Amino acid sequence: FTVDAQPLNKHHPMSRSEQEHFEQPGCIHNNMDLLKAALQLYPLIPSELLIQAVQLAIKARIVDMRASPYDVQGVDGCEYPICIETASGRLLYVQEQQALYKEAIPLRETLLEYYSKIVHNHEMIVSES
Repeated sequence: FTVDAQPLNKHHPMSRSEQEHFEQPGCIHNNMDLLKAALQLYPLIPSELLIQAVQLAIKARIVDMRASPYDVQGVDGCEYPICIETASGRLLYVQEQQALYKEAIPLRETLLEYYSKIVHNHEMIVSES
């Protein structure tokens, strides 16, 4: 958070070490982070999962940009801003978050399955050696 925004956050000061405790699967940035998880697992996951993660991250970033205080209407996909300072804008933002959350569920679950398999296989190899 910026210095000016920090006092507005009821959980301040926040740090990366607390991220797991506060972040929710419906958070725009959490859904963008699925790309980071997919990249960390690649090439141990199918390319299709990586592509899905890229596509979801782009959609999430577009929503994030549309809700920013900057004029990004010249960017493809950002022609219609989300004015979060208004009640209708906040409602639209929530709807966009919910849509991304629902779209991310199967990707998140599949990435977790692959992660679990990879960890399990690694533990099996380590215990055999």
